[in-house]
Amino acid sequence: MDPLRLFNFYKSQTNWQPIQNLLANSPFAYEALLRVAPKGQSEFGSNDAPLPEEGWFAHHDLEILRQHLVDALRAGLTEKRIFVNVEPLTLVLHYHSLSVLLEQFAEIFPLSQVTLEITERNRDVLLTSDKWRECLARCRSKGLHIALDDWAGRRPDVVIAQELQPEYIKIQFPAMHSRKAQQGPRQRRLEHLIDTVLERVHRCDAIAIVERVETARQLEMLSLRGLHYAQGYLFGKPEPMKDTREKVDHALPI
Repeated sequence: MDPLRLFNFYKSQTNWQPIQNLLANSPFAYEALLRVAPKGQSEFGSNDAPLPEEGWFAHHDLEILRQHLVDALRAGLTEKRIFVNVEPLTLVLHYHSLSVLLEQFAEIFPLSQVTLEITERNRDVLLTSDKWRECLARCRSKGLHIALDDWAGRRPDVVIAQELQPEYIKIQFPAMHSRKAQQGPRQRRLEHLIDTVLERVHRCDAIAIVERVETARQLEMLSLRGLHYAQGYLFGKPEPMKDTREKVDHALPI
């Protein structure tokens, strides 16, 4: 089905997941995550719900971003930092529209509270075009922050980080979720990997945020290595706006 027609058959909902400040033991920010379901379905995220093709999200990236910003306003999150995802292709192909959208919202929503989280897929296209740089530079002059998602510390990741100079770098350690990796020589290799990647983030002059932190043991391992920010079910699952609004007043200001 054509992506434009497909948009008419789906409803969407913004859920918010906290990003924890480990030193303050309080949410430092909230990430907007999209939930999608057919319009005739009463619940979001059912296992048997047919989901749009991957290209649908890319095609409607700006609509999704606009929805996230509107929902942040409704949720009263203007005093908190929010992370909103954008695909690299959106930056390259729709940089002018993105700039207009952000500048319009800057009149009612402080861009200094917004972090544009650039997703991993096709990130190398940012190295083939320069037109998007002016868009980002103009928005960053008004306080917009940049984050890189799913960063692994490999050479291409470092090159992208040098180009964008993000304030935040989000990383995952899949081995951290394996029981076998949490004992003996495998644990030492995992700890060495974590140390290496965190050091590379530090060299990029960025703040590291580790995602998918789900257990106290994982948190202890990361805290011992100097991590200050983390995200995952240990701190909170993605929740609808009404549930986020009830909790946000208890969070420390950033």
